[in-house]
Amino acid sequence: MCGALDWSQVERVLSMVDGAVLLVDALEGPLAQTKFVVSKALARGLQPLLVLNKVDRPAVTKERCAEVEGELFELFAGLGASDAQLDFRTIYASAREGVAANSWERAQVGVGMCVCVGVCGGRYRPSLCC
Repeated sequence: MCGALDWSQVERVLSMVDGAVLLVDALEGPLAQTKFVVSKALARGLQPLLVLNKVDRPAVTKERCAEVEGELFELFAGLGASDAQLDFRTIYASAREGVAANSWERAQVGVGMCVCVGVCGGRYRPSLCC
């Protein structure tokens, strides 16, 4: 999902997808447009995969990442997310460094992984495969 989309196109685009990746700056946290786009994705039953990007910045700590995850959990809950949607996976990434990992620690040392998308019950579901 992209916060820079033309707002009138959000629902149209979401009607064409089976999954969603919510890319959030690990230092800034969720922005104002995040609520709108996430509300539309959750209403369509999508289970977003959270990617906290820019974890290579010196000011981004494990604690800050936990705070951002908490903010997003509260946002999801406030938007009426299901239990499955509240159980979102988090990837810690640095696009600049080319790293994505399932823990903040692994992202810091550059131990990356791949993100695979599998079909589950006729719908695409993101999973960690490496």
